[in-house]
Amino acid sequence: MNEVIINNDGNYVLSGKHYKNETFDNFLLGIEENRCLIILDTIFENCKTTNGFFVTKKVALKNVKFINFDCGDALHISSETYMENVQVTGSKPKTLWIKPTDKTIENSLINSGQPNRIIDISNYEGEVSITGIPVSRIIFNPEKQIPLTQELHEKIDWKSLQFSPSSYWKLMIRKIFADGAKEGIFSIPPVTNKNYQRSMQELNILKTHGYVN
Repeated sequence: MNEVIINNDGNYVLSGKHYKNETFDNFLLGIEENRCLIILDTIFENCKTTNGFFVTKKVALKNVKFINFDCGDALHISSETYMENVQVTGSKPKTLWIKPTDKTIENSLINSGQPNRIIDISNYEGEVSITGIPVSRIIFNPEKQIPLTQELHEKIDWKSLQFSPSSYWKLMIRKIFADGAKEGIFSIPPVTNKNYQRSMQELNILKTHGYVN
């Protein structure tokens, strides 16, 4: 991306671009120790990267849209990344994975300068695993993307509900614990998953008992 400039603060800035059907050799964003990368008002449409996509906390994304961004198995974003009005849409990549890289930072993020609208995934068709970001600041599709909280682990009587020890939803709640977060959003498992029917039955049970909306 030759359009990147260096601003007066010494940070990289990419602004006002619309990339379409482009292939990038490398999209490891924010890896320089002494600089940040700020991306503003930019669209990546049907683009591809050959070496993965990793966004660190040294990056700021504002008014950025990823449309069918093909970056292999997953789009990785640190939840410490500053994001405002970011949109991920389409069926690519296969997975959107946002999680803390610094597990001590989440509580400060919740009440910090993060905007009311961080990211919109409501029109994203891939698998979702998001922790470390307040669910209230994410726009999502409640039919396909399910918010869960850490407290559900103790609140739900898994045994009386006859949930499997390897219940998909129980595993997702454990992931919230593992990431040092309080809540998260997870997609329903893909239809091709061998336990899809059981997972959907369990989801209906959770909804019936008011554990999820």
